[in-house]
Amino acid sequence: MAKTRADDQQREKVVLIQKYNPEWQRMFHEIRDALMTTLEGLDVAIEHVGSTAIPGLSAKSIIDIDIIFGDDCFPNLVKRLEEIGYHHNGDQGIRGREAFKRESVQTLVTQNLIR
Repeated sequence: MAKTRADDQQREKVVLIQKYNPEWQRMFHEIRDALMTTLEGLDVAIEHVGSTAIPGLSAKSIIDIDIIFGDDCFPNLVKRLEEIGYHHNGDQGIRGREAFKRESVQTLVTQNLIR
């Protein structure tokens, strides 16, 4: 049977909750280190947030990361993140927030960066 766009959309709506995985912490540290290298010279802080950041909690396998930065470096931050495969999704309806997303084929983990 041929795969249709409707099939893809249907699959995207499925939410899988997994038992806590201690690898989420390791993955965050790897992502953070790569981001710090990419954002070197910018005044930023990077934090692991969301359910994967809480030991013992079941969660979606999505590593949520906050990058705290000043408005003056935002254009440069966007450029650098896009160079490594993140896509700027705007504020997604929440003023003062900027969201970025990247789906990693290697780790099968979605990464959300939110200011």
